[in-house]
Amino acid sequence: MRPELAAPEPVQEATPAPEVRKTPKTEDSKRPEEPKPELGDVREVNGIEYIYAKNKRYLTNPYEPMYVWIRINMDTSGTLRSQRGGEGG
Repeated sequence: MRPELAAPEPVQEATPAPEVRKTPKTEDSKRPEEPKPELGDVREVNGIEYIYAKNKRYLTNPYEPMYVWIRINMDTSGTLRSQRGGEGG
């Protein structure tokens, strides 16, 4: 008998996927929560000071955040000058 005329093989039903068990999170895996930065906050990373200031490119691109961390020497918004009483930075 030719293979084309043979009875089709029975279709096997799909077996359900095995359940994935998630391991419970331990307290060690939690990162300590940092407080939300406020306008004018200063942070030092690897010896470079950054200030939390208004983003110059906000609203020019739909994905730009309103406030960002900017190097203090690049800040032109006056945020640092207004905090220090006008002496500049």
